[in-house]
Amino acid sequence: MGVLFVFMLMACVTANANSVDSLLARAQSDTLKPLDYRIGLLRKALNVDGDRADVCAALGALFMQKNTPASRVRADRYIYRAIVLDPENIDYHLSYATLQRKKGFRYNARRYFEKVLSIDSTQVEAACEVGDYYLQDMLKYVDARRFDGGGSMRSFAMESVQKAADYYHYALAHDPYCRRAYYGLGMLSIEGGYNEDLIVIARALLDRWPQDRDGLLFLGLGYYVAEKYEAAGKAYDRAYAQMDSVGQAAMTSIELLGGGDEAHALFWQKRDPLFLTPVNERKLAHRGRVAYANLRFGLPDEGIAGWETDMGKIWIRYGRYVNRVRTLIPHREIWTYEDFSMTFFSYDSVHWKLELMQDERWALVPGGWGRSQILSPDFYLPERYVDPYGDQKYGLPVQVGFFKAEEGQVKVALSWGIPKRQLQYLKLYETYQVDLDAGIFVHRSDGEEVTGVRWEPEAFRDVWTDSLKAQYLLGQRDLFLTPDQQDADSLALSLEIKDAGKKTVGVFRDTVFVQTFPDDVISMSSVLLASHVGDGKEGIEVIPNPLRTFDADELLYIYFEIYNLVRDAFGQTDFSVTYRVGPPDLRRFSDKQDRKAIAQLGISDDRWRIAVSTDYRGGDMQEPIYLSVDLSELGPGVHLLSIVVTDRQTGLQAWREALFRIL
Repeated sequence: MGVLFVFMLMACVTANANSVDSLLARAQSDTLKPLDYRIGLLRKALNVDGDRADVCAALGALFMQKNTPASRVRADRYIYRAIVLDPENIDYHLSYATLQRKKGFRYNARRYFEKVLSIDSTQVEAACEVGDYYLQDMLKYVDARRFDGGGSMRSFAMESVQKAADYYHYALAHDPYCRRAYYGLGMLSIEGGYNEDLIVIARALLDRWPQDRDGLLFLGLGYYVAEKYEAAGKAYDRAYAQMDSVGQAAMTSIELLGGGDEAHALFWQKRDPLFLTPVNERKLAHRGRVAYANLRFGLPDEGIAGWETDMGKIWIRYGRYVNRVRTLIPHREIWTYEDFSMTFFSYDSVHWKLELMQDERWALVPGGWGRSQILSPDFYLPERYVDPYGDQKYGLPVQVGFFKAEEGQVKVALSWGIPKRQLQYLKLYETYQVDLDAGIFVHRSDGEEVTGVRWEPEAFRDVWTDSLKAQYLLGQRDLFLTPDQQDADSLALSLEIKDAGKKTVGVFRDTVFVQTFPDDVISMSSVLLASHVGDGKEGIEVIPNPLRTFDADELLYIYFEIYNLVRDAFGQTDFSVTYRVGPPDLRRFSDKQDRKAIAQLGISDDRWRIAVSTDYRGGDMQEPIYLSVDLSELGPGVHLLSIVVTDRQTGLQAWREALFRIL
């Protein structure tokens, strides 16, 4: 009888064990089933045998997956029970430490991960978790102020930098293929300002995983900060190729920047700070901001990408703050830019929400002028970008003329003046030797590049001999627009001149209205204002004056061309040219234009002060015309030159205008 009882008891225990194992296996394998269903299976297993540590741990893991405050409390109870039942199981300790982090108890989590390392020193994930703790500590304290106003807490941040680095290197010493350690060192390098280290770390990571997306993003960020923009662009291109469709959409989206329905090509073309470089620095900065936002502000435990968070969106739109202040009680961060600020609030120092925006431009406030510090719910700034060449740029005076060319082409004649003070040059006789990189770029209204030319001019001469124009060197270049490039009413024209020695950049950007020349009716080219025009060895020599300024005692030279004149029965053309000089029509100015400003420009209500008409007869249907105008009768200020050409055979006319200034 006793033997039979023992046998029956052993059979019952075996059956219970088989039942528990079966329930555990089903709960772990049926991943397509709802979490509550799988939790129910494990609860049944514990009803059969409440001392199974593996079942307690599995049940705690499922409650962790639910990721609600109540489920995390239950997860805590079950995982802790598993540790009590099997204290030597390192996986249970890791799960419990991870749970503390997810609950927001970062300090407790760090202590448990350190305990894991004391049990098993080879646990590289635990080392990375401790490294992450100190990395977040550094970010918390680096710009923090004591809540009592007692001063900076940056010294605490610097201590955390070294501790974080030590744990990441510890992880790599035990596992050279620990990606997470590389990611931690990368972020530490960015925030610590160790830009050269960032490139080294990224390269080491990519030596092991050449297509690693985040490693490529780190490499791009490192190159960008080092101002190696072309290399940064290539790294971002490689990272983009490794992203899923959601990541690629975030990297290319312009919605956060107020792009709306605007064509991508036009959006980025308008914002390219320097066409001379092989990359668009503004677009590159955007890609870097998206990359940083994802690496810095993402919440991987919750499946939230960095660009989806409030901090990530603000970072993408406005870039790195000028100043950041963080308070610990309560958790607030204030990002200050040049004339506005953003305030974020967090209940746990992990989840941050945009609390308010402040418009801090100078304004009239009670007691005088000051920063307004006004909460502005309607304040909206589409984007912010600091031009990396802003301190090197200066404006170029440019004169643009359109002329008829062969085979239906239009010649765009450009001339410009370069201030000598912006150049490093060597004067040889009447010329100046310089080392420049120059380019002319033409785009359509949709951002598509129409044409362009780049060259390296070496020799220049003075714009002219008077005291003002002798301060400038004269540059000239012609472009040709083919018939298919003339279909736009207007084109965006850009000229850039970069001095290799001084690193200065001369820039001209404007919208020009394309002039075309029909073949069956009289028309005329643009009017070029020149310092001198005369007959040269190769025809008419024009020395343009791109400054369009003249002294009262010098001559204003004019050059233009007339097309499609009609011949009479004897093959002769008969036409007249009338030019008049006077003040610009006041209707050209806004109704709000200050009359004092108009007077300062030398503009009065008097009409034409010079009016000259000349008759011409010739044999060609196309005639080049150059004239000189005596300016001695005019006073200082802005003046309008109007030219009317009349074909006396047909009575048809063509006309052009140009503004110039007398000093």
